[in-house]
Amino acid sequence: FRKYLNRWPVPEEFAPSKGIGSRNCEVEAIGINGKSGQAAVLADLLSEPDFSPADTLLVMADDKNLPFLLRQIPEAAGIPDLSMNFPLRDSLSSDFIHLWLRLQQETREGGSKGIQFYTRPLLRLISHPFFKMYFGDLGEKEAAGWRSRNLLFISPDELIRRFGADAALWFRPCTDALSLHEGMSDLLKSLMPRLEKEEAKWDLPESACMAQVLQFLDSLAPWMQQLSGAGVSAAACMAWIRDFIQSARLPYESEAGKGLQVCGLYETRLSHARRVIVIGAAEGMLPAAKGANSYLPLELRNAWLPGHREKDATVSYLFYRMLHQAEQVYLLYPTGGEGGEKNEKSRFILQIREELCKQRSAISFRERLLALPLPVRSVQEQSEDRLPKNQMIMDRLLELGKGKGFSPSALNSAVACSMQFYLHYIARLRESDELEEVVGSDVMGTAVHYALEEAYKPMIGQEVNEAELSKMLEDPDFPLPLIKKCMSESFTEEALESGQNYLLMKLSAKMARRFVEADLEAVQTSGPYLLRMLEQRLEREVETRFGKIRISGITDRVEFREGQLRIADYKTGKMSSKFAKEKSELYFSDPGYAKATQVAAYAWMLGDSKEEINSGIYWLRHPEKGFDGIAMSKEAIAAFDLELVKFCNDLLDPEIPFTKTEDRNICQWCAFRDWCGR
Repeated sequence: FRKYLNRWPVPEEFAPSKGIGSRNCEVEAIGINGKSGQAAVLADLLSEPDFSPADTLLVMADDKNLPFLLRQIPEAAGIPDLSMNFPLRDSLSSDFIHLWLRLQQETREGGSKGIQFYTRPLLRLISHPFFKMYFGDLGEKEAAGWRSRNLLFISPDELIRRFGADAALWFRPCTDALSLHEGMSDLLKSLMPRLEKEEAKWDLPESACMAQVLQFLDSLAPWMQQLSGAGVSAAACMAWIRDFIQSARLPYESEAGKGLQVCGLYETRLSHARRVIVIGAAEGMLPAAKGANSYLPLELRNAWLPGHREKDATVSYLFYRMLHQAEQVYLLYPTGGEGGEKNEKSRFILQIREELCKQRSAISFRERLLALPLPVRSVQEQSEDRLPKNQMIMDRLLELGKGKGFSPSALNSAVACSMQFYLHYIARLRESDELEEVVGSDVMGTAVHYALEEAYKPMIGQEVNEAELSKMLEDPDFPLPLIKKCMSESFTEEALESGQNYLLMKLSAKMARRFVEADLEAVQTSGPYLLRMLEQRLEREVETRFGKIRISGITDRVEFREGQLRIADYKTGKMSSKFAKEKSELYFSDPGYAKATQVAAYAWMLGDSKEEINSGIYWLRHPEKGFDGIAMSKEAIAAFDLELVKFCNDLLDPEIPFTKTEDRNICQWCAFRDWCGR
């Protein structure tokens, strides 16, 4: 511009040097947390008594949150006069297309089964509002079954069978550019009538967004046959569609001159507003960050196309041009995003503060940092991570305690975090059923327990001797069929036939077999023993201030061996260094002694036995270590009873609220951390 001014002089009254600072101008930079904070400040500015829509210009440096900010404009400002475009990438239509492309991208050739879709992107697609508009709640019902079975791949034919003939358009496999183009075009055309019919349901004109994508696909149609013949892949076509969605914009429709003028920075060139409000005056927004990668080589871009320096210079000109006639300028910038990201104020704010206002006395500058107040909860105790026990909660506690009873696992949950106990057992929330690709520790533990139960079940009430155990181990595959049968309830047989799941299945079988081998060695050394119970429910009542409360649980194994009654629990995890030995005072105070509390509770439930009780654990990862037990004498059981009564009284006390644990390590693996805000 300086070069042009030197070559072609302009009248003095239009010279840029006479524009900025030629009249008094108040510039205020306001930093506030997140888009919600900017919206709150905007609403305050537009509600001031001297506000006039005709003299005010709202400039959106960042258009990502435009729909949200428009909803914050007071009715007194009138219907906004929009002079900018909406980015297509922020629409539901864009999300839908990306999900469908992802589904097409993540397929596999299933041999005789043909092409199969990967279930994870399929689950995301069927949870989209457009899918629900088309198929109702059928998608959620099918998804629940896939999650429960951990189904990883599913064929298009199976999907069509489950969702009907209309699903053929949704789940058509696309293996090249031509089939992808045709498949997407047909699907979007079938969606258009429904989108137009239900337009009022959406915050944005989704049918117009979809129509723009269809227009782009139609422009590609003459080339697709030729490109497909040249071997252009479906992945290339996906890249073109994604690039278009990323850059495409949809013009807003509004009545000019009827309300507050809302525009982008490029639309301010002919503006002479007295009052200017800029939203998103942060680096990366004003000026914008460097653009996306280009298909053109760097040498060509540098030689013929404007680079980011030229674009920054253009933005700089437009920004200062906007200030020529302004008397009040508000520059709003986010100090921190609501997702935890950090933001830095725009360089233009620093230039005005450090240079412009010092060179032009007519320009005054001030800066404020604001913060939205934290939401105040309706119950004071909740802000302190406490939940009082109202009558409804007390009724549920007593109903559970006097009915089904508290299990040792439930008591340990209350020790670790009483809020977790409340969410699980009182509020009866359940863990979200997520699709699992790999056999987890819970499935491994269940399978090993099942295999050992089935193997020893014929010997319940009988003597377990060397001959029985040797016969069991004669089968070289033992107990792999039992492990596989149990795991097949959570995973398809196909998922268990190869890869990591196959190795974990074999590892589980090896763990169970090594236990039987160790048991055989123990019998050979110390003689046979009597197996009394397997997976047996035990229960006993405890007298509290609130009446009798039932404690019940299922013990894995009860056996009489070497003159002792052994109550054993199988553990497939690591050996615990905190497995307590005669430390009753820690049973209900330290979550680290949860396993000791559990096995001591089983001994307490059999406390009327005249035999010497030893309650403990078989660590299945280390079967050579044998039985790891705690001697539960009459005195030890009585001490446990005292601690149990005390803990139950506290658990049922209406004056003691449920609280969140102070140990954040417990929260790391808690299934309910999202519910309680951790």
